Amino acid sequence: MKSKFFFQLIFIIFLGIVFIKLIPFERYPDYKFLEFRIIGQDFSIQKLPHNEIFKILDKMLPNLSYNNEIHKTPNELYRILFYLITSLSIFTFLWLQIKFRQNEIKNNAIFFISLIFPSSIFSITTPSPEALFTITSIFVTTNINFYKINSLTNIKILPFILLCYFFDYGNSLIFTFFLILYLLILILRHQCSFKIFLFILFIIILTFQHFGHNFLTLLAEILQLKKLDEVTQRILDLQLEKNNLTETFLRYMYFFTTLFTLTLPSKTFAIFSSFFFLCIIIKYSFNIFSKKNHLEKFKRKFFQAHNQIILASLLIFPFCVSSTLPNHAFAKYYLFLLPLFIKILLLFFEEKKLMVTIIMFSFFSILEQHILMEI
Repeated sequence: MKSKFFFQLIFIIFLGIVFIKLIPFERYPDYKFLEFRIIGQDFSIQKLPHNEIFKILDKMLPNLSYNNEIHKTPNELYRILFYLITSLSIFTFLWLQIKFRQNEIKNNAIFFISLIFPSSIFSITTPSPEALFTITSIFVTTNINFYKINSLTNIKILPFILLCYFFDYGNSLIFTFFLILYLLILILRHQCSFKIFLFILFIIILTFQHFGHNFLTLLAEILQLKKLDEVTQRILDLQLEKNNLTETFLRYMYFFTTLFTLTLPSKTFAIFSSFFFLCIIIKYSFNIFSKKNHLEKFKRKFFQAHNQIILASLLIFPFCVSSTLPNHAFAKYYLFLLPLFIKILLLFFEEKKLMVTIIMFSFFSILEQHILMEI
């Protein structure tokens, strides 16, 4: 167990540094806003442990330069140091993951695979509180008990949900919405037959498609939160408050292509990574559906209530987001969904094969981004 723990930690650190070395800071989405927060020492940066460690480094090594003097942007050294400090939290959460549910060895793999997924690596290497939010929220969704609402495990993760608010208040509001929706889906599945469950999900989809913006406006009025007011006003300014089903569906597809890193942050389609991803899915789907015993095993797993809850949460939440927050369909805000995706993949893949596949996919994705940038 110790050797596996240190392998996972070292590999995540290694993959993150490879990413930083190959992908410049300017490739981050909203990098100008990030640059402003870092150079201007925004409060969201000041409250992080990174800030105190950088102060100590400044005293010990006064000649160490973190910023590019010409462009006034955080340089590679700053990004690597920030990521190494972030890695302390990765160390903590990997250790907690082992201790948290010692009988759930599969959860350790789900947490690790989620962190090395290309879109996740892009987020956790960001010199921003968003990196710590991503790690914490992935830890939460990895450990949610999809069998029982009142599970002791679900009670244990409550402090980590509050920690998400400390790291990133705005993204935590969306994360809370996901948790509420998950709770609703869990209750519905346990209280209703499968057919009624599907019918209610269909009603939820139609409701959000037609009244999503109204819900957001009402929520902003009730909670009186500045962040919600800003988001609502931005949607009105862009005239996105009314979308037809086709527009919502396109944003829904964009959500998943960015979540799976099939579309790069520069909005360039990742041809090679997508081809690799598609080939793997086709190969393992063929293995399942071509062998009767594998197909029967898959059907048995799918008809287990907790797997239906996971799949429904994974599919319904992005639609609700796409219809309610049409200008927030980029999946960097929703990487906490990755553990759900990994849990579904484990119905098809063996754990070790999936781990190797995602490792290869991550390397291919990073290299493709680097090559496209150089062309």
